Amino acid sequence: MLCQYLLSAKRLLPKINIYLYTDLSDLFLEHIKNGINSYFASKYNIVFVSKPEESDLIVGTIKYPKMTNPNYQHQILIQGLLTQQDYQHLVEIIKELLIHNKESGS
Repeated sequence: MLCQYLLSAKRLLPKINIYLYTDLSDLFLEHIKNGINSYFASKYNIVFVSKPEESDLIVGTIKYPKMTNPNYQHQILIQGLLTQQDYQHLVEIIKELLIHNKESGS
């Protein structure tokens, strides 16, 4: 019990940095963030970053402009109101990211 108190379980989960790109209102932005956080709370430490350069994954409701940096190979489009298909796509992409990171030693 003391160990749980001293070490937050969230810190032990794989960390995924997400840059959220949308043309929707702040209300929808928060709804999307809350939905993603809630869905993945027991599996991943999801952190929303303010710069795409800091992200492992770009998630958007509109297409993000093309980028020349190969670090941005993981981009997905979602609906404004997250669907089960959106969540499934996120699951698949995150699994790919984790495999790639494990193989590259990151």
